[in-house]
Amino acid sequence: MDLMRSFIAVLLLAVSQFVFAGTVTDLYQVTLPVDEQRSSPSDLQMSSGLAKVLVKVSGNSSIAEDSQIQSQLKVPARTLKQFSYIAKEDGEYLVLDFHPSVIDGLVTRTGFKPLGGQRPTVLLWFASDLSGEQDYLQFNDPFYKALQLAANSRGLPLQFPLFDLTDQVALTTADLWVLQDQSITQASARYNPDAIIAGRLSKVTPEGVSVAGLFINGGDNQPLAESGNIDQVAQALINRVADNLFKPVVSYILSHFQTGVAVQVENISNLSDYVRLIDFLKGLSVVSQVKIEQAIGNQITVRLELDGSEEQLRQAIALEPQLQALDSLRNQDGSAVMIYRWQG
Repeated sequence: MDLMRSFIAVLLLAVSQFVFAGTVTDLYQVTLPVDEQRSSPSDLQMSSGLAKVLVKVSGNSSIAEDSQIQSQLKVPARTLKQFSYIAKEDGEYLVLDFHPSVIDGLVTRTGFKPLGGQRPTVLLWFASDLSGEQDYLQFNDPFYKALQLAANSRGLPLQFPLFDLTDQVALTTADLWVLQDQSITQASARYNPDAIIAGRLSKVTPEGVSVAGLFINGGDNQPLAESGNIDQVAQALINRVADNLFKPVVSYILSHFQTGVAVQVENISNLSDYVRLIDFLKGLSVVSQVKIEQAIGNQITVRLELDGSEEQLRQAIALEPQLQALDSLRNQDGSAVMIYRWQG
């Protein structure tokens, strides 16, 4: 293992999308390849982007199967905040940014909490015989790029070992090749990961590879085996690990949520803002009851029982200059979700 390989490893860590271990950025953004730039994204592009963002935010790979999510995917424009185009070496890309509060609300209405940006980190150890001999997988290998892209799609932070002299002594190529779990765990201790993927990459056809590996999560060691093209294998490995690590957290009991109007308010930064907001809503003649559903960061969601219509509620809220209307959604059952920003 030469000095250049260690330098590449450090550089890879420095430019990784996950600047801080365990912290995921751009959760509400997705990048899609396109053939050409358009004046606005198509419904298909927005729907595809929305589904991808919901998977990242929720950690749930099957969230798009939920009936409420399927309904929203038919009208994705309501969730889009902005879009732009960027050019890369391999072509043009469409960048879609979605409203965080809207996305969080959609996830919440499926009965689970958004995972947030702090997530378990996974350390990667890979060996390969693609060069004709068993060796640590080079950091410029396309398989590492495929793993990073797959991890980005799931919002899963990855760590990479330095493969310096300390690593080489702690985990030899021979031990990594036979997936010696004790050596792998001991060598990983200096990086303090939440979980570990170790594996050996072999070519099976001119276009296909296979991975035999080990997923180490605490005291639980699970075998991994995938084959196919590089992108397929990388995505399958990451999906297996992410589904295991991202356990859904139930956010609340849904039984009483079928009545009233949900109001989401962003930028509630202190107790004073919260008190003023609740006092204002309780003082509206059209509102008979205010229920607090949830508070996530600077966003609070309340459900209002009405003595009037939703339009009367909108008109009443419009009289408060500190509440800026952002958007509104409608659940499959017809109930409304109004989204505002506190200007306090």
